[in-house]
Amino acid sequence: MAEQYGYRPSKILVIEDHKETAQVITIVLEDEGFGVVVAENALIARDVLLAAANTTCVTCACPDLVLMDLTMPGLDPLEMVQGLGQGCAPPVVLMSAKPYALEAAALEVGAAATVQKPFDIPELVNSIRSVLTRYRDDRAI
Repeated sequence: MAEQYGYRPSKILVIEDHKETAQVITIVLEDEGFGVVVAENALIARDVLLAAANTTCVTCACPDLVLMDLTMPGLDPLEMVQGLGQGCAPPVVLMSAKPYALEAAALEVGAAATVQKPFDIPELVNSIRSVLTRYRDDRAI
């Protein structure tokens, strides 16, 4: 209904290989009014982002933010983030249960924020809102 009035909820691509964690994140973010797309690994996420960069479909558009687990099987998430510069390059929020690896990785790839697992739900939502606000403000300049 909101889309018919020109409003589109922010779309978040969640890259998480643990199904239970992905389900919790999806429920929380949808309850907060976000649109959510889940990819269970970085290979699937890369395909989603490439498709979004090469489409005119409004509902297939590039996500507004990527929320990504740092450690998972498949394509190295850091390599995927570094390859986002072509076409579809939303801000990235990294999640990990390994705080020492999280900060180093965030610096390496220029992540907009980090969230340590297990995460506090209000902290996760606030981090996402903060990044989306900063990103929108930067694009408006």
